[in-house]
Amino acid sequence: MVVTECVLQSASNQMTLKEMEVCPICGSFLVVGDIPQRVAEHVSGKQHVGYAKVRETIDSLKVG
Repeated sequence: MVVTECVLQSASNQMTLKEMEVCPICGSFLVVGDIPQRVAEHVSGKQHVGYAKVRETIDSLKVG
């Protein structure tokens, strides 16, 4: 799912459009085509890791 976000930059009063997608693991919005470092920081972040663990636990309970 791709969403376009309108961001107002207060210093210059200009609006910029950014295409964003929803992370399939945690549901956070991520900027499409963002730098790899920012994506890596997201994947190693607390919210993403927590949701990944919850999903993994749910999947293991479904199998058992």
